[in-house]
Amino acid sequence: MTESSIQALVLQLLMADRWAEKSRLLVQNPRLYHEDTEPVWVAAYQAATDEDLRRSIAAHVTLVRQVRQNGVLATLGDLVAEESASAPKLDRRLIGSWEHRDSSVSMLSSHVDSVIMTLGADGRFSRRSASAGGHTMVDSAGNWLGATSMSSGSSPAMFGTWGMEGPHLVLHFEDGDTLRLGDLEIYPDSLLVPGIRQLWRRI
Repeated sequence: MTESSIQALVLQLLMADRWAEKSRLLVQNPRLYHEDTEPVWVAAYQAATDEDLRRSIAAHVTLVRQVRQNGVLATLGDLVAEESASAPKLDRRLIGSWEHRDSSVSMLSSHVDSVIMTLGADGRFSRRSASAGGHTMVDSAGNWLGATSMSSGSSPAMFGTWGMEGPHLVLHFEDGDTLRLGDLEIYPDSLLVPGIRQLWRRI
């Protein structure tokens, strides 16, 4: 394994936000905690300019030393079990992509907002939105002069974790926001949120 490959694995371990993922990486890649790899960790610590990152690297150095001495399961087993027990419950019926549309139509214009939400089997989600519309032009006598259309395209996708709390679908965004869709009625190809009369269709 090349040094660049080890550096990439070190970065993956640092970026993993769940103990189960860290455990998997360590089990599959013993070089991460091999004594010969410690200089890579030291170099990463010395190169880091952010104090929080330096603290994280130092904590991971302690972690890999413990794994080297005691093994992955003995070091991380309790943390993985605790994480699993506290993880949000997933409703398998919701896994997949769903679209919600809001539309408005008048005599001279129309507008559609679309939101696409993808709920993953790993408890992660993505959510993106787009809008489009059109306008009909007429003269003072009501004669048709032409039409225009416009689209904002898709907004940047937002990511986070999802789970169920009773009948509520809860989305925890990476920026710290939380969205709750309550009292879901789940059908094979649609979701209904009765309180706000919101309909989602499977795509």
